[in-house]
Amino acid sequence: MGVDLKSDLLGRLNATVDSLASTETGWGDLRFVSGSIADWVPETSPEIVIALHACDTATDDALAG
Repeated sequence: MGVDLKSDLLGRLNATVDSLASTETGWGDLRFVSGSIADWVPETSPEIVIALHACDTATDDALAG
């Protein structure tokens, strides 16, 4: 699951995932949703969390979540 505040980007990311899932295995469960990482509650415990460096508090929010 990818979480990002840039909702305009999410449509393109999910379209890319759909395209990859139609030709390659392993992509079908990946989804991107709009929201704040600080407010996001995962449905299950993640096995790994990756945060892209960002300005302000985005990295801190991802690590604290």
